[in-house]
Amino acid sequence: MSEPILRDQTGAITTLTLNRPAVGNRMTNAMAEMLAKMIEDARDSQLVVLRGAGKDFCTGRNLPPPDPAAAPRALDVRRGNTEPVLRLYGVFRRAPMPVMSVVTGNAFGLGCALAAACDITVASEDARFQLPEMDHGIPPCLAISALMDRIPQKAISYLVYSREIIAAREALALGMLSKIVPAAGLEPAVESLAKSIADCPPPAVRAVKEFMRAAPTSCHRARLPDIRNRGRSAKCALRRYLNADLTVVRDTLRNSGKPGNVLSKPLEPPNDGRMLAFRPAEQPKHRQNDERTQAPTG
Repeated sequence: MSEPILRDQTGAITTLTLNRPAVGNRMTNAMAEMLAKMIEDARDSQLVVLRGAGKDFCTGRNLPPPDPAAAPRALDVRRGNTEPVLRLYGVFRRAPMPVMSVVTGNAFGLGCALAAACDITVASEDARFQLPEMDHGIPPCLAISALMDRIPQKAISYLVYSREIIAAREALALGMLSKIVPAAGLEPAVESLAKSIADCPPPAVRAVKEFMRAAPTSCHRARLPDIRNRGRSAKCALRRYLNADLTVVRDTLRNSGKPGNVLSKPLEPPNDGRMLAFRPAEQPKHRQNDERTQAPTG
């Protein structure tokens, strides 16, 4: 029996493939836990690429049928069906490297949420997206939690209530996708983007991921204390990166800076561990305006 998730390592790029094409790569709870573990184990990679085998990315979840002889308990439902998916979403966000999804065919239910939850989402122009849970009387709260910081709330409400299947171009307009590519050119486009990310300095790649996770949201409904707290977290993320490898920062800025550009000036080490400052240009010393420097008057 083949593994439900395949792993391939090419250099600094880890590719994880949902491998249940006969059922549209529908994800079981065990698969969600396995995928979370595989992403955590790929922490030394520069990039994780998530895709689906066959024609579809992922068409939802494959949950075990309820036991008719036992009344369902909320605690069992949370442990068995809710926590594996919430943990998977958390792993996507906490992973030190970016996670990029490659979407072909249908991305329904959990598949739609996974595609949106990734840091980068590249889709074939014939890909389709849907949140169909309300057809079964189920509020898709888990999917909504993955979409809340990705697309506007009005768009989420429409997708949930309408259950409409939207095309890749509509998903791109909503902010769910990063890029759409003709089906024939999808693989070259993904390969080129993955190589581009793999060629970046690793500390810079990880700093961007941490900063994006900690940076304050632009949502107008965000509470001011939350924005301030996330802003402080973003600054801490930047400090940790800068303190971790000043040599990489210095070399990167020197190589990218042009003569006369502030980025081409040498860097000073962090000032008491709290800030990184460019070395200021030599400033003329001003005479002290006190009695000792004033010329005598007659």
